[in-house]
Amino acid sequence: MQVYKTMIIKDPGDTYVLLAENLTKQIKIYPLAEATNPSANNYVNVSGMSELENAISVFDETYYQRLHSILQEEVVAEADLSMMGMLKSIGIEIGKPYTATKAQKAIFTNAAIDAHDYMLEQYHDALIAPFYEGKSWTSILPPGTAESEFSFKFPTYLDYNSRGALYYAVCTSVKTFGAATFYLGDAKDNNGEWLDGGKTYKMNVPSNVPAKNFWSVMAYNLESAGWIKNVPKVGVASSDKGLEINKDGSIDIFFSPEAPAGKEANWTPTKAGERFFLLFRFYGPEKSATDKTYQLNDLVELK
Repeated sequence: MQVYKTMIIKDPGDTYVLLAENLTKQIKIYPLAEATNPSANNYVNVSGMSELENAISVFDETYYQRLHSILQEEVVAEADLSMMGMLKSIGIEIGKPYTATKAQKAIFTNAAIDAHDYMLEQYHDALIAPFYEGKSWTSILPPGTAESEFSFKFPTYLDYNSRGALYYAVCTSVKTFGAATFYLGDAKDNNGEWLDGGKTYKMNVPSNVPAKNFWSVMAYNLESAGWIKNVPKVGVASSDKGLEINKDGSIDIFFSPEAPAGKEANWTPTKAGERFFLLFRFYGPEKSATDKTYQLNDLVELK
C-alpha cells in the first residue's frame, strides 16, 4: 500500500509557506543506481520566474528553443519518430545545437502564435458542443477523452487535434475522470461573444445547486488558461463568507475589473485588455448536474 501526504496552505503567510517548503524538501529524486548513496538534490525557488512559477508556456520563438532543450533530456518513443523527422526539417535534432537564424525565429514566432490561436478556438468553440441547448456552457473534455483514457489513441488513428486542444487548457496525467467533481466551462456570454475582462457581466446561479459539498466558479485568462494575474481573488464559492443570496435562493455573481458597490463577496475580478473563461465546479455532484435537469445560466453583459 502506498501512502501519500498532502499539505493545503491555510494562508500565504511566512509560517505556512515555510511549512510547505520544508515538506517539499522531503521529496528526494535520484537514479535507482544511487539508492544507497544518493546525490544531493537541488531545490530551485521559482518565485518570480513567471514561466516556471505558473507552469505556463509562452507561444513565441522561444517555444521551439525550449522544445529543443527538452528533447536533449527525454527518451523518444517509437510513436513519435515521425514527429522527430518533422522537427529535423526545421533544425531541431537530438545531439545538435539549436542554431535558428533570425529569419527562422520570425517564422517560428508566427507559427507558435497561429498554433496557439488554433488550439484555443478548437477547445472553446469548435470541438466541444454546448452542454445545454442554446447556452454557452460546455464540458471541459473534448470527444473521445474518456474513451481513450486521455491518450486520444484509437485503433485506427491518433486524435492529435483533440489532444492538442485539451492540453492547451488542461495539463493532467489522469486516465479517468472521477465522480467526485463535475466541471463545466464557459468562454462566451449569452450573445456568443468572447468574455472581455474590461466589461461587467452578471451570472445568476439558480438555487439548489446540485453539489453535496460545495460549488465554485473561477475565472482564467483565455490565452494562457492560467490564473488572471495580480487580482485579489480568483472566483466565488458557495462556502465564501458574506455571500449575498437572493430571496428565491439564487445567487448573482459579478465579473468585472472593479467590484460593483456592495457586491464584493459576489464578485470575481477580471482585467481590462484580457479575455477570460470560467470553470464552474460541482463538488460532490448530484444527478441533476450531469443529466442537465439543473442548468447554469449564461453571463449577461451589464451596460
